[in-house]
Amino acid sequence: MIEKLIIDNVAVIEHAEVDFSRGLNVLTGETGAGKSIVVDSINLVLGRRSSREIIRTGAPQASVTAVFSGLPHCSELTDDDGKLILERTVSADGRGSAKVNGKTVSVTQLREIGEKLAAIHGQHDNDALLDPARHTAFLDAYADDGVLLSAYREDYGRLKELAERIRSLKTENRDRGKRLELLKYQVAEIDDAAVKEGEEERLAKLRSQIRSREKINEALSAAAAALTDEENGAEVTLKTAADSLAQAESAHDGIRAVRERILGAAYEISDCAAEMNRILDENAMTDTDPAAVEARMDLIYRIKSKYGGTYEEIMRYRDRAAAEIDEYEDLDGLIRRLTDEYTSLSGETAAYADKLTTARRKAAEALCRRVREELEFLNMKGAVFYADVKSPGMLMPDGGDTVEFMLSANAGEEPGPLARIASGGELSRIMLAIRNALSEREGAPTQIFDEIDTGVSGKAAGKIGIKLKEISAGRQVLCVTHLAQIAAYADTHLLIEKTTEHGRTFTEITPVDGERQIDELARIMSGDAAGDAARTGARELLRYARENSPGGAAREET
Repeated sequence: MIEKLIIDNVAVIEHAEVDFSRGLNVLTGETGAGKSIVVDSINLVLGRRSSREIIRTGAPQASVTAVFSGLPHCSELTDDDGKLILERTVSADGRGSAKVNGKTVSVTQLREIGEKLAAIHGQHDNDALLDPARHTAFLDAYADDGVLLSAYREDYGRLKELAERIRSLKTENRDRGKRLELLKYQVAEIDDAAVKEGEEERLAKLRSQIRSREKINEALSAAAAALTDEENGAEVTLKTAADSLAQAESAHDGIRAVRERILGAAYEISDCAAEMNRILDENAMTDTDPAAVEARMDLIYRIKSKYGGTYEEIMRYRDRAAAEIDEYEDLDGLIRRLTDEYTSLSGETAAYADKLTTARRKAAEALCRRVREELEFLNMKGAVFYADVKSPGMLMPDGGDTVEFMLSANAGEEPGPLARIASGGELSRIMLAIRNALSEREGAPTQIFDEIDTGVSGKAAGKIGIKLKEISAGRQVLCVTHLAQIAAYADTHLLIEKTTEHGRTFTEITPVDGERQIDELARIMSGDAAGDAARTGARELLRYARENSPGGAAREET
């Protein structure tokens, strides 16, 4: 059960700590005081959808913490004290967080845990009864046919895919010639290109080497020319100098030595020039054609731009195209094979649909019998209520059935669709009856009812109070109500009040009992100006509720 709820900066609630008890917890208060905000806060901490609009004006974030206890079916989640603490924060900047016993979890994980803890029946649930398309879900919940329904939906989804594939292939079959021609051209282009894995990287490295070799050759050629040019080369210049000195070497002993040194330098230069020419000849002997490298890289670039940015993507494209060619070349055969698969799967899916129909018809009898019993107690004596389960012979997303709840609220009237027959008060009682029947199948230990008493008054309201009290004998019930006849049956009565201070609105939640509870019941019955007569009526209502609660008097009057 929910033991404590801590709310911070949710709508008009700045801070509130609410302690709940076992049994029936009732929340009352003026319209607009914030009763449904409590339910919204529980929705939030259970992982339901939220928005930044729930954050109190001026606050950076809204947060809700819920403490659960008495959860034997969730013992693996509780702490050493048997507690399960859920936390949810929504920030104004769009971020948020969710925690379970202090450990951060995803909102999806929080919602999955929350579904095991509480079932919330909102004031708009009655709308579901007005929409026949949603009646099947009620019946499936009672039939507990989730495994069968999942198997059906899986097959049905595959059927839809097969039908679409067959339709698409038949359309393609009409103009497959052009498509087949294009695919064959693409496969041939990829095969002719024969791109190898890692080839582009190797070519890029080779191109870099070629460009480096060209720079070396240019340097060697320039240097060799500077040394050996026939007119201005260093070798010619040195030999000319040596020849000039030859005419004077006999005149001075030192000139011969200088001339010999100059001739040695000329010979050294000649050797250097020869070595550079040898290196040039070696570089010229390579068989790598720079133009061929560039052309190959251009081809690979074109193939990548058409079929994929990497070698793997090109090959995947090629394999898909080749597979499609195979399909096109035997398209008629493929259509026949898929049609056969569709026919076989249709039979399997239809078998699941038949099982669903059987389960639903059986569940319809039991559920509607229970609902009629509940309605009898809820002051709808003699009401006829049944589920019209039809099987039109076609497969639909949730099976082969349509389900619509039918009602005759008064003797002598023909049953008709709820949307046409039922009043607001009757819808509220029917929904309560259905929820009560479903609660036996639901594992959630806490049931939350948010203003399910719309359109109900008088004896019927009192009967709803008794019914909620009855439900609360086996699980915790939280109920937001505006009817004193229901509030009088509370084990814990919480009053929600709105106040204004310094131009800001605040909501407070306080437990009431004794005279304060009588005051609140009188206010609900007669308004703010409730006097002694209203208080007397409230006291009598409270006494009656305690004496007529399931199991006898709940507690002594204060």
